[in-house]
Amino acid sequence: MESAIPQQIRAELGQILSNLVLGDNEIRRSAEKVLNDKWLANQPEILLLALAEFSRQSPDAHMRAFAAILLRRLIFRPPLHAVPPPHPHQALASSKTTIYDHLSEATRGSLESILLAALREERDQSALKGVTETICELAVGSFERKRPFPELLSTASQLAESGDPMHRESAFRIFTNVPHLLWDQNPQQVVAVLESALKSTESTSVRHAALKACAVYLSSNDPGLQSQTVGLMYPVLVALSEFAPADQTKALETLTSLASDYRTAGLFRPHIETLTRLMEPFLNEQRQVDATATPTLANPGLPQFVWPPTGPAPPMDEEEALIERRWMPQQPPP
Repeated sequence: MESAIPQQIRAELGQILSNLVLGDNEIRRSAEKVLNDKWLANQPEILLLALAEFSRQSPDAHMRAFAAILLRRLIFRPPLHAVPPPHPHQALASSKTTIYDHLSEATRGSLESILLAALREERDQSALKGVTETICELAVGSFERKRPFPELLSTASQLAESGDPMHRESAFRIFTNVPHLLWDQNPQQVVAVLESALKSTESTSVRHAALKACAVYLSSNDPGLQSQTVGLMYPVLVALSEFAPADQTKALETLTSLASDYRTAGLFRPHIETLTRLMEPFLNEQRQVDATATPTLANPGLPQFVWPPTGPAPPMDEEEALIERRWMPQQPPP
């Protein structure tokens, strides 16, 4: 794909990106100022297209990942300069728009094409994750605005069948963050794809990504869809039992939202016996704790229950935060 950005501009923006990751605070602040004042405020389309191209074409994997992440963080920001609304009655709506909303349709299409090409071509895990998350953010923003992104489904479907585990994992990351891609498809075909990815012959990372996709897919509030996908629960529980002990806790946590939401908890009802067998090792661990021992200074026993918990909350992975914010069912108010 021929670059839409002149070489001189690419060189200038490349230097800015390099300066942004330097340890020198003065150089980094200067680069941030130029990026915001010259490019983001006045030429956002060129900046975003250049970032997309860097995320695909930079010879350095760290720079490809950084360019993708920076693109994701900039594109849905409010414009730095106020853009007058086309009609006075649209002033309120205009105040809530983002840079993405002011891009030309040609630029949006170019961004999608470049990023999808980067997704297909990337072989570095960190850079691939950055591109994947940026595509997810772009897709969600596009769908929220009733704008189609048909190429994403075909690309993700191809990657789900790829011989590269990293690309298969990326496909299921996309399905997790953009579940409408699956909700709008034939349920039998979707279940077949997800079930295949849960098999023990797959790598742990692919199975865990597929498990997340299953959890989000099953969280649909459409009763008609739930009735056609309930058969996915048994393969999910079988997959849980096949994870190595070190990975089972993380895998179980993936399904917590389904089990704790009144709209989806019923999915587990036909599989209580299977679930009980699966939980037995965890229950046995608890039984091994001697709760009758008298606490002493040398052996104080288990820590006392304290509420509210003290100390900082454990950090949440950025992708986990995106998933929880967008798609996990919320509990009804008491």
